[in-house]
Amino acid sequence: MRRILASLAALSALTAAIVATTPVHACFIHSPLPIELIEDHITIDITDNIAVKQYTCTFFNPNAQAVVGGTCYMEFEADAQIDKLTLQLGDKEVQAEMLDAEKAKKVFSEIAARGGKTALLEFYGKGLIRAEVPNIPPQGKITAVLRYTQVMKSEDGVYRMTFLNTNPKAWLKPLKKVIVDCTLKSQKPIKSIYSPTHNISVTRTDDFNAKMHYEQENYLPKTPMALYWQVAGGELGVSALTYRDEDERGTFMMMISPSIDPSKVPVIPQEVIFCIDSSGSMVEEDRLVNLQKALKYCLNHLRPEDRFNIVDFGTEARAFKEELLTATPENVKKALAHVDKLKPRGRTAIEEAVSLSLGMFTDTKDARNLIFLTDGVPNEGETDTDKLAEIIKKRNTKHARIFAFGVGNELNTRLLDMVATDNGGSAAYVMPKEDLTTRITDLYDRIANPVLTDIKVTFQNMKVEEIYPRRMPDLFKGQQIVLFGRYMVEDEKWTPEKEILVSGRLAGKEVSFPYTLQFPAESTKNDFLPRVWAGRKVGHLMEEAKRGGGQKEVIDEIVRLAKQYGIVTPYTSFLIADDMPKGDLAAMKAQASDAFRRESKEGWGASSAPSAAAARDLAESSYGFGDYERAGRVTGQTEQQVMEKMRIIGSKNFYNEGGVWVDSTFDVEKHKTFIDVKIGSDEFVKLVEAKAGLAKFLSLGRVIVIYQGKVYRTQE
Repeated sequence: MRRILASLAALSALTAAIVATTPVHACFIHSPLPIELIEDHITIDITDNIAVKQYTCTFFNPNAQAVVGGTCYMEFEADAQIDKLTLQLGDKEVQAEMLDAEKAKKVFSEIAARGGKTALLEFYGKGLIRAEVPNIPPQGKITAVLRYTQVMKSEDGVYRMTFLNTNPKAWLKPLKKVIVDCTLKSQKPIKSIYSPTHNISVTRTDDFNAKMHYEQENYLPKTPMALYWQVAGGELGVSALTYRDEDERGTFMMMISPSIDPSKVPVIPQEVIFCIDSSGSMVEEDRLVNLQKALKYCLNHLRPEDRFNIVDFGTEARAFKEELLTATPENVKKALAHVDKLKPRGRTAIEEAVSLSLGMFTDTKDARNLIFLTDGVPNEGETDTDKLAEIIKKRNTKHARIFAFGVGNELNTRLLDMVATDNGGSAAYVMPKEDLTTRITDLYDRIANPVLTDIKVTFQNMKVEEIYPRRMPDLFKGQQIVLFGRYMVEDEKWTPEKEILVSGRLAGKEVSFPYTLQFPAESTKNDFLPRVWAGRKVGHLMEEAKRGGGQKEVIDEIVRLAKQYGIVTPYTSFLIADDMPKGDLAAMKAQASDAFRRESKEGWGASSAPSAAAARDLAESSYGFGDYERAGRVTGQTEQQVMEKMRIIGSKNFYNEGGVWVDSTFDVEKHKTFIDVKIGSDEFVKLVEAKAGLAKFLSLGRVIVIYQGKVYRTQE
């Protein structure tokens, strides 16, 4: 939106001697002198398919003497149905003009023809709202409040909305503060709520009401916020988003969400054992103190039908009781007293402790969970990683799920990954200064309320591959499972309606749920999907490389995907290094192999914990635009610095090569023929008008981009 504003500002500049465009969150002002944003707040109230949006932007005139006015612009989606549009500027309601997508395209074309900023082309194809802003006195303020009603359309029960429109990414200008508050109310149960672009927080009071919140200071625009939500009846909600263009296989994201009404979710008793490290190193950073707090929380939240025990280990393992206890008030009280008496002692006897814990589980139909936490490496009993992982797997005869926590940097991350993966659980890593108590209690709340276990998804009459996660997790109350995969469109007679069967165990009984979902031959709206799928695959491959010793073919595939999609990991940080030619794949693969070899073969030490956390982050992430943040964490750079070297536009990734943004799929040996176009020329304008899908890539300015099988190169 700001980008559009910028374009419009450039257009106004044709008739004005001095023009400044002030980019702002939901609206921007084109004015002769700069205007600063003070506050930017979006509130959205959604009831069924009706959304009421309100954008509040407060502007400040920093000029000591000049009175400044201008034109306020805002973008909206081309297919949006808008009603009851009002714009409040200060204490007055003013007339606002709506420019549909076709009229807005003419504005963009004229801007491009007159040498306007290419950054505005990012908004090509969108509509515009335009209004005149009255003069703001020196050092004065004015608040713009735009409010309108929008009728939402759903596809198979899935709604999509975009907002938090931003100034062009090319400007790299952060906003002081961004706040988004959204309430959802529905007559049908609300299932999945998901944003592929922003790390949102969601709270739900029941099946029919939910709230979404996002807030950030010094917000650097990367993409408009996209929000998806699904409404559906029944015990499970299953939906799919897809992306496929002519250049690649289809990518899908499937969301599986349960009802959150407690009366509809059968309670499954659990056997849970807390196997915790109490070795001498747990005294560091108050780890044992925080662990005791977490254990007390878990014990106090046991249900009467649950059974439990505690095993702590230092040089040797010891159990609170010889066998599992029913969670009576008396037993819980005794366990709490036992937790208070835990003291850090001795070495790290992992084999003995886990074996002792696994031997306590029974053959009942209850859920069986082992929560295993350590801050070190095994140095008592079996210490070889592969042998120890195999011992634990063989001794898990009751098929308990093992959830492993690694605390700190001195860890055998490879062991924890193997133990969790081999035994149906997951591994998490708590870095120094992270909140250990919250991480453990969050996990316990999740696994204590299973809805569907031993899940299997069957795709009928279609070919799918490379689905992540590779092993289906269990579905817990208040959670959702998100799958990413590829689908093959095998012939011209392809029909998008496909039958999907979700099966599993519900309260100990075998159940199945059939669904009909859409997998179209062409679908270009959800262009974030290939990147998130690639991130999932890279995370899986990183874990596989650590397990298998770093096979060349695995590392080569990590490099290929990382380069194409801009996935910066501890093994591929060279992607944003100034001295690494992005066309030299052989050199990139060599660097990745060197980085892998630097980590200990046993997978422990300060270098491996961050890479294990990075692999887990990628393998579990459903957040499609966290690549700049992740790259910054890996390399110690700011997001602005990363975005000066790498840019994500739609489904493509670009690298800055000497001031030219180069498509990540460009191969200097393969692509010899270019279509050269001068920015702002008649040919440039005609190209934008003829190929609207190319416009967002041309917004970068000087660019080499592959589009529909041809290589375009723009020049100034």
